[in-house]
Amino acid sequence: MRRTLVTAAGGLLLVALTATACTADPEADATATSAATVPTIAAEVTPTEAVHEAAAPDTGDMLAALLLIDSAGFHSMDEALNGGAPAVDAAWLGRAQQARIAAQAVVWAPGAAEAAHAFIEATTALEAALEADDAAGAAPLAVAAHETQHELSHEAYHLIADAPGSTSGGGATLAALALIGRAGFPAMEAALTGTAPEVNVGWVGATANARVAAQAVVWPGESQAAANAFVTAATALEAALEADDATAAAEAAVAANKAQATLATRGFGALSGMRGSAHSNGSVLAAIAIIDAVGFHGIDDALNGADPAIDKAWAAKVTQAKRAAQTIGWPEGAQAAAEAFAKAAAALEPALAADDVEAAAKAAGDAHGTQHALSHNVWAALGGGTSGH
Repeated sequence: MRRTLVTAAGGLLLVALTATACTADPEADATATSAATVPTIAAEVTPTEAVHEAAAPDTGDMLAALLLIDSAGFHSMDEALNGGAPAVDAAWLGRAQQARIAAQAVVWAPGAAEAAHAFIEATTALEAALEADDAAGAAPLAVAAHETQHELSHEAYHLIADAPGSTSGGGATLAALALIGRAGFPAMEAALTGTAPEVNVGWVGATANARVAAQAVVWPGESQAAANAFVTAATALEAALEADDATAAAEAAVAANKAQATLATRGFGALSGMRGSAHSNGSVLAAIAIIDAVGFHGIDDALNGADPAIDKAWAAKVTQAKRAAQTIGWPEGAQAAAEAFAKAAAALEPALAADDVEAAAKAAGDAHGTQHALSHNVWAALGGGTSGH
């Protein structure tokens, strides 16, 4: 489904809340971004209420919002602020803001609307306490944000699970790929095939959410067969994890990890023929989440540090980020930054593939700078103000 991005004064406006935000498994709090890469919105800015055409809930947009909401780290915030030595982490404010903005940026299905509204209210209150560096005040608010995030995730994934094949297009594909990629199948395989295999209770929810995301999307081209294979593998892994059968789960985790890697290759490959095809707030959320999670700051530091060397994993991540940038029809104010980033990422790719440290070092600096500019512009526009980072 194509939805219109509403802009004013060069900024992306928030979609009016006919339904609200959602959460995922709190045990799957994977905070992929660091304080250096999580911009915050200036405290005095109030996000703009959008006035736009009526829109129906879109599964792909909800998946994209869940991606940001569930990876913000509310579980960790709750535990830290209500633990023995509570203190505010500087990175939390940006993560909480991005999660709240993501929840406000999409239209939620009626069954998740109440949970989303509660999440937005709780997170808004938490932001104020984090901004004030008030650990004592933030502690009960972190509990509320964590609980409402979990409830939203539960409700939204339940609705999405009941609507297989309900979304398609570049944005939905990006959102599903990102959610599946963040489920942690390589870590599951490594742990379950190691010397002391044991089932982690959080893996059940992470695997189930990844499977639901894969089933929700009508995948482009050859990636549909890869998605079907992944669903089969993930379903088997779920059963073994739920049975607390580490032996069966080990074999299933190997298959799920392999299937996920194949799906990523084919899914991102299919996006090469879908340039500029995605036009919704959810598509923007999915793309910027993928781009920001690559770790260009770390790549830049490593290649321009005292002992530069190329990590083989970087090339695929850079390619995925470039494809994400090219798939989206970015809002006014971010399109030029997205084009600059895609160009810089395209220059970094061959240097990484050739293991050319000198060329990669310069290209990494350019990619990092343009990624930061794109993230800054997008989150400021989505938040209705300017970034504080």
